[in-house]
Amino acid sequence: MNKAKIIFSLSFIGLAVSSCTNQAGNTENSKTDSTNANNKGLYKVVVYYPKTDSTKFDMDYYVNNHMSMMVRILGSNLHDYEIDNGGADSNPNAPYVAAGSFYIEDIKQFADSVYASGDSFGKDIPNYTNVSPVLQTFTIKRFGK
Repeated sequence: MNKAKIIFSLSFIGLAVSSCTNQAGNTENSKTDSTNANNKGLYKVVVYYPKTDSTKFDMDYYVNNHMSMMVRILGSNLHDYEIDNGGADSNPNAPYVAAGSFYIEDIKQFADSVYASGDSFGKDIPNYTNVSPVLQTFTIKRFGK
């Protein structure tokens, strides 16, 4: 792996840990203010992959390898996950080529898991994309129908 890919991978891990720990420390978004009693305290971590003129994204690899690895890394903290295809065919003006969402119960545990597995996680990113992902965390207010 070349130096640029390593820096990219480590930067993403740092972003994930920073974003998650900032969200966990925000009392405004505490677990107790969820409006869905069955899913109180769920968080959603979304990783967006921006679409540019030079974006490369291997959806098959992402679905069959990377996300499977993330499921193993997150373990019992993972409530559910989804994979969204930005659909260049159906929406050529979409700002993202793809997104991966993780519904988790403990945001600090998410950050710790990602950080602890940084080597395998970080090395895998260049296998499916050449863009820097954008990460955002959400406190879920309602989950389900």
